Amino acid sequence: PYLGDNAITKLRKVIPWVEKIGDYRLDLPEELEKPIEDSLEFYGKTQQLDTEEKKKGLERLFHYPTVACNIISGGVKSNVVPDYAEATFDIRLTPGSKPLKVKERILELVKEANVPGVEAVVRAGETAGYHESPNSPFAHQLSDTIQEFTGKRPIIKILTGGTDAISIKNYAGIPCLGYGTSLVGMAHQPDEYVTVENLVLGVKVFTGFSLTYKG
Repeated sequence: PYLGDNAITKLRKVIPWVEKIGDYRLDLPEELEKPIEDSLEFYGKTQQLDTEEKKKGLERLFHYPTVACNIISGGVKSNVVPDYAEATFDIRLTPGSKPLKVKERILELVKEANVPGVEAVVRAGETAGYHESPNSPFAHQLSDTIQEFTGKRPIIKILTGGTDAISIKNYAGIPCLGYGTSLVGMAHQPDEYVTVENLVLGVKVFTGFSLTYKG
């Protein structure tokens, strides 16, 4: 084995360098600072943060990329030195950040690792996700409608996952904000449900907004 050029060994050396992208502070629009602050407070109260790692992860959420090496492949037999190996990372960015800058930094990190024969392919567009400005007329009108039916001004938060809003905005040009009346912690859970009271509230808000939206 010592005479071979082990691709997996090389890959293992580079993976920690790619993971350093998690320390790259994202360049975000100033208008998102308040939604980020409110989001961190909300997730801190509603998520089960039972380890220090989870607590630190929440503190860095939104201002830094999340990075996870989720797939590693390589080798053909246990007694053959592998000549090829690859790792796939899931790197998530906050809407409004600049993916091309993140891509540039990842390529720099791989170069800094200085491991011959290892290269990175980074797929990134010009924009990350989609966010509706919290100061837009659309956001204000939806907030007004929600307040009218609930008596409370809604807090604008940033989701940690994706929705159809990205495609609707990009292809149809229709502004989007997510609003739902589900119970906290029930999303994507077994036997997920919504109360009748909340269902009726949702119908009122969506109907009221549709009838009063000024465009």
